[in-house]
Amino acid sequence: LLSNCGFSTTPSITHFIIMSKKKRSIINLTSDTSDDDDDDVLPSKNKKSCIDLTGDDDDERPRDTSLHRQKMAWYLLESKNICSSGNEHVAKSFREVMNAGIAHPSWVVLSNMLFDWGFLSDIWPELVSVDRVCIFQHDTDRPQLPANFEIHGRNPKVHGITHPSGTRIVGDRIWGSHHAKFAILGYEESVRIVITTANFVPMDVLYLSQGVWYQDFPLLENCVSDFGTSLIDYVQALLDHGGGPATRGNWGSHFQGSLTKALSRYDYTGATAYLVPVVPGYHQGEALHRYGQMRVRSILSKYQKHNDGNIIMQFSSMASTNPSYIKQLTKTFGGDPKKDRLNIVWPTREDILNSTQGPLAGSHLPARKDNVDKLHQGGYLYKWKDKTASRNSPLLQARERAVPHMKSMTRILSDRVAWSIITSSNISKSSWGDIQKSETQLYCQNWELGILVTPDTLKCDRLLTKQQSDNSPLTYDNQSTAIVPLPFPTSPLVPYAPDDNPWVSF
Repeated sequence: LLSNCGFSTTPSITHFIIMSKKKRSIINLTSDTSDDDDDDVLPSKNKKSCIDLTGDDDDERPRDTSLHRQKMAWYLLESKNICSSGNEHVAKSFREVMNAGIAHPSWVVLSNMLFDWGFLSDIWPELVSVDRVCIFQHDTDRPQLPANFEIHGRNPKVHGITHPSGTRIVGDRIWGSHHAKFAILGYEESVRIVITTANFVPMDVLYLSQGVWYQDFPLLENCVSDFGTSLIDYVQALLDHGGGPATRGNWGSHFQGSLTKALSRYDYTGATAYLVPVVPGYHQGEALHRYGQMRVRSILSKYQKHNDGNIIMQFSSMASTNPSYIKQLTKTFGGDPKKDRLNIVWPTREDILNSTQGPLAGSHLPARKDNVDKLHQGGYLYKWKDKTASRNSPLLQARERAVPHMKSMTRILSDRVAWSIITSSNISKSSWGDIQKSETQLYCQNWELGILVTPDTLKCDRLLTKQQSDNSPLTYDNQSTAIVPLPFPTSPLVPYAPDDNPWVSF
């Protein structure tokens, strides 16, 4: 499975066959993307003062609601087999995020790279009784599912991309995937938008460190907003890319028509984030600033006063990069390519092997050795774990054993955050797009989705990390401060030592 552990690997398509008490169908496990997956787990070596979040009855557990009064920019997903301080105040369970057992949606849209339907039926059994479940995934595989489930493949290699010259590009000429990870839950009087970094499989949802943002929006027509415009444009592109029955009507009793028509009937003016979508294609003219890097540049151009501090990137797949593309990304995230550097947080081999799931967790972080070595030798890499535990907050101490599958980009000075992104996008031209032709064209190959938050979007005076030694939310002013729960050391960043070995999978 992993070359680090004495096994051979290849970057070609890999299938994992998992045996468990219940038959499960895992689809679209490809190792040439950022999302390899597996169902097996290793037992935790240390269970002292730790909690077991089963996911089967999370919403039935008694909770101290005072712990969640602090305004959050986004959340972590709860992780099993780590100390409770890694979840308290800053994390939500999958069932909480999906409103499971609390409110029953009329329809649900799910999008991801990987699905485990047996696992989803275990953790979210209410989904089977939803009137309509529309699924967007990478491939067109159609496992045996209830009649109310419809699956739509959105593999860019299959559907192709049109070049500005009119030529249709398909197949191996495109290095793209449907990688966006989100859910839309439609109710009669509201809609919930969920954007996450997790595949809908057990390892991702229950054990790894993941980010999630969600918000409910009320039913109210004719409200124009940046978030709503971006969301509807993205979903329309998703529908147009492959066609099919997802364009048909019946989205609850109020909505007869397309999915975008249904979504247009909600009020997104109170959104606490900007949407950051990525759509495969060559984008020019009015579409240039709608997606990927150029969307981020357009947003951050409004916040020039926030251009101080480190630009910190953290992701779960190490693609091939070159100096010119690093400069592109540096400029995109508000830096000066001549003097600013990207600071990339990446776990060591030791971090992976000592994690709650051991080397199996490493299968979720595909990384070629030559790609990692380029960034390591260039001085870009910083550590996921700080061995100086005395200066770590309880959050960091607990989360150091939950391998990161999240993707985050943040500008931070000390513990003060200028802006923060969580997204499905890893560090690659496919994910963020390649800016071409003197910045008049953006070429994207993936479907991705993320959010960007600032103090303005959250209507607060400041954003702070959760890295103080006191892990209590009572140390903050709930009205003027929101928390960005980065689960790795940032104040200060921890550089790699000469004897540290960054994680590589092949």
